[in-house]
Order: sequence, then structure tokens, then C-alpha cells
Amino acid sequence: ALEEIIGDYNERYGKEFALGTWPAFKTDVSNRLAHKRPYLGIEKKPEERLDILIVVDQMLTGFDSKWINALYLDKILRYEMIIQAFSRTNRLFNENEKPFGVIRYYRRPHTMRKYIEEAISLYSGDKPFGLFVPKLRENLLALNGVFDEISSVFHDGGVEGFLHLPENGAAKAKFAKLFREFDLLVEAAKVQGFTWDELDYDFPVG
Repeated sequence: ALEEIIGDYNERYGKEFALGTWPAFKTDVSNRLAHKRPYLGIEKKPEERLDILIVVDQMLTGFDSKWINALYLDKILRYEMIIQAFSRTNRLFNENEKPFGVIRYYRRPHTMRKYIEEAISLYSGDKPFGLFVPKLRENLLALNGVFDEISSVFHDGGVEGFLHLPENGAAKAKFAKLFREFDLLVEAAKVQGFTWDELDYDFPVG
């Protein structure tokens, strides 16, 4: 399998790696992922990029790439392996648009959540973190709540139907703050499957 992987890589990128040069191969993959020398600027050359990496154990730790900050996990990890693997997502290309990396785990999600909480508690000094994103149901409830607040701002300002902004400066500032919050919730919900074409959602109880 390793020979096939290396062979495919050589063919795609014009390299000459072999099993005997495995460490150099890993370094080349890491540098290509991170857009480091000799691959500075390859974001403008899609044919030279490596945008997704499927791994078992290796490459889960030991490198950082602001271009690769989403981790899809289909294995059970514990303690330091969780911290090291999840840390692959802590380098971001644009912190204003995407302030956090994304981690999705698929195998035994309730068990993994418990293991993640244990690892964070152990290695963070038990400091609280906002680790887990709200579910779609929670995001939609929050979305409705913010919309109600926005509606109140306009209603209290004597504006019906959102025809124009309220005249009061404080009301405008409050609307701007609420709208930013509303927009963030919409984007989060879209990632979880929300669309404006479907306005009624049913969720299981419990």
C-alpha cells in the first residue's frame, strides 16, 4: 500500500520518492500541505496543491498548515492523541472569517465527546472552553430569538416591515450588533444543513 501511495504521489507531482526515502516523502507532503518552501505560493497553482490528506496514525501530529484546518475523524482517540490530532486545526488562513478549526468525528460520538472532555480537562487545567458547536436545533432556536430582538428594535423605533432603519442612533447600533449575531448563526446553520427553502424543521424529542 505504501509503495502505491508513493507511486501515485510521484506520478502526480513529478517526484522520485521510494520506501527508502520515506522520511523525505513525509517532509515533502507536510511542506506541500502547509505551502512552505519549496511550495510557497502554490495556492495559485491548483495542480500542485494537496488539499486533503487521509491518514491512519502518521501525519496526525507534528505539522501545522493554515490551509488544512478541518479534521474528519473516524477512529477513537484518547488523551494526548486527541490534543495532538485536534491541534492540527489551530492554524487558520483567515481568523476573521473562520476563527476556529473544524473537527467532525463519526465513530461512537457520545464516547468521543466524553474522551474529548476528559482530555481537555486534563491538559487545560480544567479551564472551560466552548468546544462543541450547538446542534442545528439550538442554532435555529437562537436564530429565531435574535430575529425577535431585531423585530423589537424596529417596532420600538416606529418602523414596520423593516422598511428602513430606525432614526435613533442607539437603535441602529443595537440592530448592527444583532444582525452580526444573526448572520453568524445563519452561516453556522447552513453548514449543518439549513436552507431558506425549508423553513419548518422537525427534531426528535430528547
